[in-house]
Amino acid sequence: MKKYRLLWVLLLFVLSSCNKWLDVKPEDEIDEGVLFSSGTGYRHALNGLYYALGDGDLYGQHLTWGMVDALGQCYIYANAPNIQVMQFGAAEYDWDNQYFEPYLESMWKKVYNMVANSNNIIKNIAHDNPEKFTFKDLEKSMIWGEALALRAFVQFDMLRLFAPAPVTNPGERTFIPYVSDYPVYVSVPLTVDSCLSSIIRDLKEAKDLLWKTDSGRDCREQFFWSGSASSMDGFYKFKRGYRLNYYATSALLARVYMYAQRKQEAYNEAKALIDFAEKNRYFEIDDYDLEYDNFKAYGDMLWGLESVDLLKYETSVNSLDLDKPFYISVSGVDQNFFGLDMKKDSQGNSQSNDLRFQKWLAPMNDYYKSYRLAKHTKRDESKSAAAMCNTLMPMIRISEMYYIAAEAIYEQNLDEAKQYLLTVKTGRGLYSSDKSVQDVKAANKATFLELLINDARREWLGEGQIFYLYKRLNKDIPYVDPYNTLTIKKASEAIFVAPVPNIETDLMQ
Repeated sequence: MKKYRLLWVLLLFVLSSCNKWLDVKPEDEIDEGVLFSSGTGYRHALNGLYYALGDGDLYGQHLTWGMVDALGQCYIYANAPNIQVMQFGAAEYDWDNQYFEPYLESMWKKVYNMVANSNNIIKNIAHDNPEKFTFKDLEKSMIWGEALALRAFVQFDMLRLFAPAPVTNPGERTFIPYVSDYPVYVSVPLTVDSCLSSIIRDLKEAKDLLWKTDSGRDCREQFFWSGSASSMDGFYKFKRGYRLNYYATSALLARVYMYAQRKQEAYNEAKALIDFAEKNRYFEIDDYDLEYDNFKAYGDMLWGLESVDLLKYETSVNSLDLDKPFYISVSGVDQNFFGLDMKKDSQGNSQSNDLRFQKWLAPMNDYYKSYRLAKHTKRDESKSAAAMCNTLMPMIRISEMYYIAAEAIYEQNLDEAKQYLLTVKTGRGLYSSDKSVQDVKAANKATFLELLINDARREWLGEGQIFYLYKRLNKDIPYVDPYNTLTIKKASEAIFVAPVPNIETDLMQ
């Protein structure tokens, strides 16, 4: 891989009364000897990585609710504008599409530029003097651990996009590199197992480093997402929910283990987080959040990304202020997502006790009786929780740990697995009388997994995990068209594996 030009983003702590955690100021290339001469330089470099993650080509849109959810057949485009990347590229798995292929190349470049920046931090900080940092070894360990976790996080998603899932036994075929050195001029594609081994190694090391700074912290919502917005306290002590903290890194490791089909290890990581959260009443799946201003339920997020331009990305595909509004609709809300728990009121309108239906979808009353994804739509910014949610992209929730624990254990202990799934359902507002709750209670081993998948799809709509769920299990992907006809996208490498961009394969030759 070529040595990517390092373009750092300096992030300045806000000293005014503004609620924004970070203000951003792009700068020209900075000499790394100057950049890493102080703890402040390391902080700027690390914050630059998080800022870059929020880009629309990355997790501000396309690696979450945009392209990846289009791959998961989450949307209908009958009322949408000409969204080439999502509609004509991802939804059709047309990897060579004239609009889609350049996007994949651009995304690849941005991700591996982030990897290069992460590796540069890691290379420099590994042997640097802790006295350089305000909080000495604790701060050094935090920055080092987060850089390792970020390096693993983005390359894991490249593996999930550009290589087959382990369940399909990809063998000794090679697909993407795992880049862990800086600088790197030539990359070597590796097997899926080799990449996963490197990702797991980095996450375990990151956990050890982050434990030094995050153990013993109060992880209640008031601390995890708020606190001082300026000075060193804003970087080190507060707002750990916006960063790959110890608990988020542990959750990411559980996600990776599950993808790697290492179910016992996935269960161990997930169960430890569940026990910790329930004992201390942290990261609670609580319907109170969704009922009020906190419409993204950040109280149960282990990590959420601040994407400063999220509303701009959202209105580019959902614009309701025009004479002829355009928007993307959710594919088969009744059949495909919430059908088990849908009812009709006296006027014939669909209803559900599931707060994910009530708060994350919006009925459009159009010809197709469609629903628009409203999870990322702008809300009343005079309310502090809503204002925060307007720029917040969910990355890892505690609910995923309940799904992982349930899936990993249901064949050995179905009752325990049921309890995990019921915790999520009741936390999202469902009653014991609701059909899907009753079905979970009555489920056997043959029916349980489909009920879990259905609930996970409700939870992850607009968060970029549904496609990966089907890929990990090598399952057909259901799709409901505007006329309510159910079709199936058959599981195969043709739909699950994007070709590595030509810019990379040319360099590998």
